[in-house]
Amino acid sequence: MNKILLNWLDNNLIKCKNINYDYDTSHIHGTFIYDTNIYVSNAEINDAILQLGYHSSTIPDRELYLHFDISSQSPALIKFRTEVLGPH
Repeated sequence: MNKILLNWLDNNLIKCKNINYDYDTSHIHGTFIYDTNIYVSNAEINDAILQLGYHSSTIPDRELYLHFDISSQSPALIKFRTEVLGPH
């Protein structure tokens, strides 16, 4: 499972210079489940993103939904806005 998650994140996230406070891991979590039909916990998403070398503004053990240095133009976040949320 971890390999599938890490691969998906690696292909669907783009690192940026600053922490992106517009999106947290709940958005990435929802998109991963939508895209793969595989359930993982939000904590697993947090751990995997940290393993890939991203940085968070908060301590992972204290918060469930973390903000990372992930670009709003990442494929996962574009898919979240256009497909998971649907047109609005």
